[in-house]
Order: sequence, then structure tokens, then C-alpha cells
Amino acid sequence: MSLTQKILVLIAILAVVCCATLQLNSTPSYFAYLYDAAGNRIERIYVNEHTPKRSVETIPFTGSVVISPNPATDYIKVKISDISKYKESRLAVYDLQGRLLEEKTNVNEETTFNLTQQNNGAYYISVTLDESERKFKIIRVN
Repeated sequence: MSLTQKILVLIAILAVVCCATLQLNSTPSYFAYLYDAAGNRIERIYVNEHTPKRSVETIPFTGSVVISPNPATDYIKVKISDISKYKESRLAVYDLQGRLLEEKTNVNEETTFNLTQQNNGAYYISVTLDESERKFKIIRVN
């Protein structure tokens, strides 16, 4: 074996070792999906070593959230059980582009939103109780 061939073999071995070391030390990248209580996917996040750690729901709801009717034609009711346990409450309706359409703070157990001015389509209702937030997809139809 010539000196040139020996050098090429050594370079190949070093390349394999370096690649294996890089793969062992790297954090895998992947997509994480967030779902609302109804099982609808509401967000897709690309996760890698530079993604900041975050918590979508820091304090779990102890009560239940019922949104009806869904799909809705004119009005939609949001019922939250045990809302008196929370210091702050906020309900907000967003379109799919993230624009705030209507917001209500310090709500009661039952809150109504008027959707008559909105086009047919999908919207999100954000329910925030203290520091905890959940999003629910709603549909507006004629």
C-alpha cells in the first residue's frame, strides 16, 4: 500500500469517527404538535436545540369548558365550570390569521359571543384562566 493510499484510508476513518461523534452530541430536530381539548391540532412547532423551552399550559384547568353550538350560525356560548376559583378570566375570539375579533375579561360562568358579523369559516376561542390558556376551534356557518 502506497503512502497516498494510507493517508486516504486514515482520512476516511477520521471522517467516519467525526460524523459519529457529531451525531451523538447533536440534539434531534422534530415537529411538536399542540392540540385543544377536542383533539384539534392548533399549532405546529419546529423543535431543535435553539428552541426555547416553554409551557403552553402552566396551570391546568380544574373545571370544564363547553362551547356550544359548534358549528354555530349566529351566537356561541362558552360555559366554564368552577370559574370562581380563578382570579382572572379572559375569553377572546380570533380568526385563523391571529387577528383579535372580540375579547371579554372577568367573565361569568356563561358568556355569549355574537358571530353574525363574521364570515363563514373557522375561528379560535382562547380561554385564559389566571396563567393557563386553552384554544378551541369553532366553525361559523349560515
